Order: sequence, then structure tokens, then C-alpha cells
Amino acid sequence: QGVHFITFNPSSEISVEKWKVLADTHDTIVFYMASKNFANLASLLLKSDAPPSKPIAIIEQATTVYQKVHVSTLENCGVDFADKKFSSPSMVIVGDVVKLHETFNWFRGKNETGTIFNELK
Repeated sequence: QGVHFITFNPSSEISVEKWKVLADTHDTIVFYMASKNFANLASLLLKSDAPPSKPIAIIEQATTVYQKVHVSTLENCGVDFADKKFSSPSMVIVGDVVKLHETFNWFRGKNETGTIFNELK
């Protein structure tokens, strides 16, 4: 298996063919600049025939004391993450690798709330 690293924001231009490839792959997909548009991203993957049960994770402020990992599926993330405002930087990870989070949860932050980054309001 492989990994795809892709930037995704409202101005991203990803072809219909590429969405179909991403929806069908067993590779891990890592989207940068996508946490504020995760619902649109999930919708595009689902419209491209990705399995609704495909796992998705949003990781905020990775490897800092404020790291938070949120896990769902493409089908349920709109509801599961509806009340969340993700702190930057965040990344979105899609694929079966997300299922390994609980098993290999090596990073044990202090579960603190806050940010080490200056957020744009």
C-alpha cells in the first residue's frame, strides 16, 4: 500500500478522474489544509463511490501537547464533527490506517485545551 499527500481547500482543482482513483484506492490519503472543508471532501469521495464506512481522522496540532485526534467515517463525519472547530494546523487522513489509531496510540498528550499557534480569527 501507498500514501497520497494532497492539498485540499476551496480553490483546489482535482479532476473527476482523480476523485474516482482516490475513492477506490486502498492507499492512505493525507489531505493538508482540509479540516475546515472536511464535509465537502467527504462528499466528493462519496460521490466518487468511496465506501461510506471508509475511516476518516482529523488530527489537530499533531505532536504538540494540544494534539487531538477525531475519528469517524466518510458517511458519519458530517454529524460527528458538526460542532467541532479544528485548530490549525490540522490534517485529514482517510483510509484503513485510521483503524489502527487505538492500537498504536503512541502519543499520549496531556489532553490539554489550547493552542501553540496564533489562530486567525
